[in-house]
Amino acid sequence: TFSSATNLSAASECVDASPGHFATTGSTEQTPCAKGSYTDEPKQDKCTPCAAGTYQDEEGKTACLQCQKGSYCPHGAAASLPCPAGKHIDHSLLVMMSIDDCIMCPAGTFCPPGSDNATECAPGSNSSEGAGACVLCPPGYSSNRGNESCYECPAGSYAETVGSAQCSLCPPGEISERSGSVNCTICGAGTFSGSSGGTACEICPAGGYCEAESTASCGGGFTPCPSGTFNPLPGNSSEEACMLCPSGTTSPQPGQTNCSVCEAGTYSRRPDGECVPCRHPMWSGRGSDICDICMPPPPSPPLPPPSQPLDCPCLTAYPAGVSLVSDELQVVVDGVSLAYPGTYSV
Repeated sequence: TFSSATNLSAASECVDASPGHFATTGSTEQTPCAKGSYTDEPKQDKCTPCAAGTYQDEEGKTACLQCQKGSYCPHGAAASLPCPAGKHIDHSLLVMMSIDDCIMCPAGTFCPPGSDNATECAPGSNSSEGAGACVLCPPGYSSNRGNESCYECPAGSYAETVGSAQCSLCPPGEISERSGSVNCTICGAGTFSGSSGGTACEICPAGGYCEAESTASCGGGFTPCPSGTFNPLPGNSSEEACMLCPSGTTSPQPGQTNCSVCEAGTYSRRPDGECVPCRHPMWSGRGSDICDICMPPPPSPPLPPPSQPLDCPCLTAYPAGVSLVSDELQVVVDGVSLAYPGTYSV
């Protein structure tokens, strides 16, 4: 009860506090119940806190309200409270009565304040348990959707920006030797990396060369020496390392480490071609760039044995293009007639 009058002679002269209000002993006026409390009866000297699961957000009320769905209301709540960041509501409960009724968001997800459910972290980000927001992966790391961690890019790959969803393979001609790389390194002169995802530059092999800092644009860097040339040493960085095959040798295929010597009976004037057989009646020694006329020994019945073996297999019969005229051997080679008096073919 309360009274604003003075010189009261009896308790019956006091006024009862109305519902939603209270008055303590000696009060001159009634006081409305604070938020989070109520009273539904008159003549109260205190208000009753709202029970857990209810709330009251106004003063002087005679009842508390049911906690709003998706929120929790502890004992004496003055408001329906959303779950804090890092937690979400428990859909299995009709009424949530404390913050402990909110469910912790798992790693790889995030929950802003008042979340109904956990949300997966986007690719390129991650989170630990109870996170209110996901964190972008730093350069050199990547993450798929819903990961609790960002992972280092393995050797041979890189990620140069924050928030990478996946690591990129180093292109041909470039490498990354360590995990967690933010870029790739171009192979230097005399070295190469012939495929994507390289972790080490290789010494340029013999038979070609690797130019400096042009390997990425030429698909790996190794350029074979052209036909007709060779290179016997590894680690070269320019076409100058390719040497022309000498006369009497060939290198018909590119990328050779040596030249092939023409065998006896063949010749070559084009180092990028094949060794060509000599035409009868011509012959050549090993490694020749021309063929010579085959000369039989002079007539002298009976024929004496030769002083030394002939260098080439002379014909024992008249071949095409050869005729005997007046003791002269007419040899026709490529349309040119050559005469050797006193010689003949046996």
